[in-house]
Amino acid sequence: LFDAKSYAMVGNWPYPAASTPRHAPPVPPSS
Repeated sequence: LFDAKSYAMVGNWPYPAASTPRHAPPVPPSS
């Protein structure tokens, strides 16, 4: 799974918090 230290959980979609702007929500893959 994702490392809680490096990833933040937004809704049900985990994303690299350090690489993702806080004002820009993550976009899940088309598939």
